[in-house]
Amino acid sequence: RPEQLDENIAAVNGPAFTADELSRIDEAAAPSTSTCGRRPRSCDGKTEMSFAAPVDSVHVRAPGKINVYLGVGGRHDDGYHALATVFQAVSLYEDVIARHADDFSITVSGVDDPDTVPLDDRNLAMRAAKLLATAAEYGGGVALEIRKSVPVAGGMGGGSAGAAPALVACDALWGTGFSTARLHELAARLGADVPFALHG
Repeated sequence: RPEQLDENIAAVNGPAFTADELSRIDEAAAPSTSTCGRRPRSCDGKTEMSFAAPVDSVHVRAPGKINVYLGVGGRHDDGYHALATVFQAVSLYEDVIARHADDFSITVSGVDDPDTVPLDDRNLAMRAAKLLATAAEYGGGVALEIRKSVPVAGGMGGGSAGAAPALVACDALWGTGFSTARLHELAARLGADVPFALHG
């Protein structure tokens, strides 16, 4: 449910925002003025994009999941099969804290072996942040802190549950003001499980 995401959004060292409030931040910002990005950007090549007044950091969490049903359908011409799946969110979460930075970086806690979690572009959260920056034409970076509770490589969507909060946290941190539908589109480009983690 999209509204479930409202409960998972909080700004650290600043006010808490609901998803609806976050979507209106950009509308409330002064037009054609960038206070959060490194320089004004244009999404359509005609008008400058305005970023909201910055917060220090944003904390978002998303649940892991279990698969309760998997149905395999017919084979397509590309060799892939149609799938029908049913997911159930569980009470294990990935917490992502996004802070302003000039470049992109990730730190991870909550894992027994840190080497099992990549800290580069192999990490879905990193790819999510960079994808959003490209889509928003944002000139800065972000420092992501991931506090893991979902088991690594356990089939419970831990990577997706890190990528979805990264999208939402960076959107709020940078004040890009993307709609839930637009974030869903970006999530789908990252992986099949990411939209579910986005909606919880």
